[in-house]
Amino acid sequence: MIHFRQLHKKALLRITTRDIVEHQEVKSITEDLSNLADAHLELCFYLLSTYLKQQYGTPIKHDIEKGEKSPSSFVILGLGKLGGRELNFSSDIDLLFIYDGDGETSGGHKGQITNREFFCKLGEQIIKFLSEHTEEGQIYRVDMRLRPYGKVGALAESLENSVEYYYQYGRAWERQALVKCRPCAADIELGNEFLEMMRPFIFPKFFDDKTLDDIHQTKLMAEKQVAEQGQTNYEVKLGKGGIRDIEFTVQLLQLLNGGRKPELRITNTIDVIYQLMANNYLKPFDAETLITNYCFLREVEHRLQIEHGTQKHALPQDPKELDEFARRLGYISGEAFWRVYKEKTQEVRNILEQFIAVKASGHLWVYDLTSSQSDGKEGLNKLKEFGFKDVNSARDIFRLLANGPEDSPHSLHVRESFIEIVPYLCEEFRKTNSPDKSLAQFFSQLSQIKIPGVIYSFLKENHNLCSFFVTLTTRASALSNIWIKEPGIIEVFLQEELIGQRIDADYLTSSLRELKKSAFPESAHYRLKDSEWLRIALGDLLGKFTIAEVCEQLTLLSEVILQDIAIVSLEETKQKYGTSPFPFAVIGLGKIGGGEMTFGSDLDLIFVYDDEHINSTDKIDTTSISPSEYFADVSSRIIKKLKEPTRFGILYDIDARLRPYGSKGVLAINWNQLKEYYEHEADIWEKMALMKARIIFEQGVMTTDISKILTKLAFYFPISREDVQKSENIRQKMVQQTSPNNLKKSEGGTAELEYIVRWWQRLKIEQCPELATSSVINALNILTDILPEHKEKWQFLKKTFGIYLQILNRYRLFTGVRSSTLSDETISLLPQLLPEIQFTPTPMEYLKNLKKEVHQFYLETLKSVQQWIE
Repeated sequence: MIHFRQLHKKALLRITTRDIVEHQEVKSITEDLSNLADAHLELCFYLLSTYLKQQYGTPIKHDIEKGEKSPSSFVILGLGKLGGRELNFSSDIDLLFIYDGDGETSGGHKGQITNREFFCKLGEQIIKFLSEHTEEGQIYRVDMRLRPYGKVGALAESLENSVEYYYQYGRAWERQALVKCRPCAADIELGNEFLEMMRPFIFPKFFDDKTLDDIHQTKLMAEKQVAEQGQTNYEVKLGKGGIRDIEFTVQLLQLLNGGRKPELRITNTIDVIYQLMANNYLKPFDAETLITNYCFLREVEHRLQIEHGTQKHALPQDPKELDEFARRLGYISGEAFWRVYKEKTQEVRNILEQFIAVKASGHLWVYDLTSSQSDGKEGLNKLKEFGFKDVNSARDIFRLLANGPEDSPHSLHVRESFIEIVPYLCEEFRKTNSPDKSLAQFFSQLSQIKIPGVIYSFLKENHNLCSFFVTLTTRASALSNIWIKEPGIIEVFLQEELIGQRIDADYLTSSLRELKKSAFPESAHYRLKDSEWLRIALGDLLGKFTIAEVCEQLTLLSEVILQDIAIVSLEETKQKYGTSPFPFAVIGLGKIGGGEMTFGSDLDLIFVYDDEHINSTDKIDTTSISPSEYFADVSSRIIKKLKEPTRFGILYDIDARLRPYGSKGVLAINWNQLKEYYEHEADIWEKMALMKARIIFEQGVMTTDISKILTKLAFYFPISREDVQKSENIRQKMVQQTSPNNLKKSEGGTAELEYIVRWWQRLKIEQCPELATSSVINALNILTDILPEHKEKWQFLKKTFGIYLQILNRYRLFTGVRSSTLSDETISLLPQLLPEIQFTPTPMEYLKNLKKEVHQFYLETLKSVQQWIE
């Protein structure tokens, strides 16, 4: 080890003498330094691989197709200055380690390991040997950050995996880095094979503007960092007109033309400049200027590093130090050297600007924000302008969204798509109450998508839809499972004209019919519901629908799905038992009956048939099944299809407990039995619940008009004091058993409000038969007309009912929780969820005041009922 380092020092002394004393050409000096590094690498490989083979044996690769086994080879590739044979006296060496096949070693005194483990160990030992600090110093600093997956990637990667990485995930700067890739040691043929496989990636025949823009942005960010350090005019390598400007000009022309000109696929800067001139991509004068100035700058760089023994690139700024440095280069004074230096760097800059516009697109901050190669200052300042408070956390999120996790980075296409939409997303986050929270919610949902590129590409092609997407992710996060499960469903956003339009049943039925023609017809109901929920939710959040219109459309959607499932279920039962000659109907109560469905509402259903009215000559085999059993089978199929979890989700929860005798009653009831039950046995609360009954599905013709009979049963029942007291006892028990934050069952909640309306419907039904409506809103409108003396109260109840429904809708969209009980935290978020409502003085006080007034009106209503009875 000591002898190795002493030989390295002697070699450096020899090369230094050639430079300072003999004044050899820069190209000769840099090639000499690079050859020395190649020799070190070759010797390290030979010694360390021999040592590892004694421990583990020879790595053996398996050719499955040919059924053959052979030794696996390994190559050390150099990039950067080593790849271009342009090392200076204090350069890092940028390396890649690649082996040509997976398998296992043949075995040694320490046993067997995989080829990957073997070559990673070999890489570790090579790096340690070269970079370890000892009394004799360090040979080289080794930089492995340019390997596949960067610092989280394996030190050594197989040929196949390496190629796949660059084609799938390679970024613009990685493409540019590979321009100077060269096999330096070990199996040179394997290295050449890798470069040939990578040729279409490094040198495509045609370059897209986006990639060129990425390369440009990388360059601008590097210049910006130098400028912030105050080194723009003194940095020999990275300053304006410096070494990097020459290399950038040359590499840019290589990338643009190397796909069609094989002679440009070389790594040495001076050799490439000659080839560019020979192929008329550079004017002879410009080519000569670049070569002359490149040699001048490299000579200056060498002298800086020889004197300081470090990786130094900045000229002295102190006049005395500059004078001394200039004289050692042969100049009379620092001022004389500075004039020459400024002249040459300006010449370089002028040539660079011929090939690339200096002015960027105005979105440099986006690259700065998302790049792992930048300090992010420009991006952080921009985030502050957009209203972000914790800009560092926000930047971390944006970088993850753009680049993906380190162990599974996004492809180049995905990154480019996201970078393009960042300004539009930030503008939408700015419009929210809290950009930081909105971004966090956006990220929590996007991070669940296995292929986020689908969303990014969609928004890239439709910038105006970023507002829709941010609205959904920040205010309706419960719907995220819909587009996470099926990202393609967000195409509903493209139908902007439908977002604010009230859809009719024919449209929904037609859409369902088309969905059933897809490759997965069993998903049709779920896909229709999902797309409609997204459309309706977005229309609601954007203020395109009133709450009544939202409920109306959600109700219509549930009806269309229920009707289709009822038809399918009847057909399945028919296939099993034959055709029934009896009519069958599904009655909706509660929210579906009243046309007041909200997001997450269940379906209150009663299944009824009429076995006294034959609609056809077909008969059931009554020896095997009765009408009751037949329609119980139909009903159970309907319930199962609606509420059973599937891989597509759940359609609706079903509540059939409102049927006669509740859960103890038969699932499907005979019509006459249902009528008799409500006439003679039903409690007062059951009769009042029947006020919201409505026929949702009907097949065949019943003996009597069901709707008329239901109206009579629901609205024209007698009332006694005992009935009123029983109803009040039920209400009080419900209030006592629920949380004060329950918007439905607590005092002054929706249940109490509906009690008010139902009582008044019953009181005034004889006077105004039009009050026989299942809709609370319709009933309140009618009451306003027939009882104008209470107009303010009816309008208050109508407005409050709408507010309650809005709160429940937004709460369920935001949390995904079907409960009507709001936590204190959720109540505090109401201004964010419902910015169209002024929750003053506080959301909690606002709700208390509403409920207090509703309850007061309820007590007044009870007095009116008592008076009516008397």
